[in-house]
Amino acid sequence: MRKFIIPIDFSDTAKNAARFAVRMANDVPDCELILFHTFDKVVAGSDGTPIASDPQARMTISMAALENLKSSLPESTGNDIRCIAMEGPFLNCLDKIVLQETAEMVVMGINGATRLEQVMIGSSTLGAVNQVSCPVMIIPPSASYKKIRTVIYASDMKNVASTTPV
Repeated sequence: MRKFIIPIDFSDTAKNAARFAVRMANDVPDCELILFHTFDKVVAGSDGTPIASDPQARMTISMAALENLKSSLPESTGNDIRCIAMEGPFLNCLDKIVLQETAEMVVMGINGATRLEQVMIGSSTLGAVNQVSCPVMIIPPSASYKKIRTVIYASDMKNVASTTPV
């Protein structure tokens, strides 16, 4: 069974990537999609006051939000969609869940941040490309799925046989 992880931060970009992934998975037999969300240890209000310090409450809220998103996605034809929420730093948790679930790919959106914004603020998507131990498919904010007929694979030509995904 193929497994695709879809990181969700509930932005429009992430929701679009989830819609894209569901439609793409409909063309892939025997595929499981995992909507994945991480949350921080402490959630604070604008004045810095903790507003939710109970991890179980944050887990419940995160899972409810993921389930709500799942119900709003296009119909999945024969493929399962699961929801997983985890507490901790995004990239560490994403890499952990990719390994635990033996995922074949991460499908995630990317905001149109400029290069300067990416350097100053960072980009979760670009961080995933560099850190996660499986391929990452990046979905632009306005992309809509059309059946994939051609794929271009970029390589640095180092260890090609051992690093090329099948």
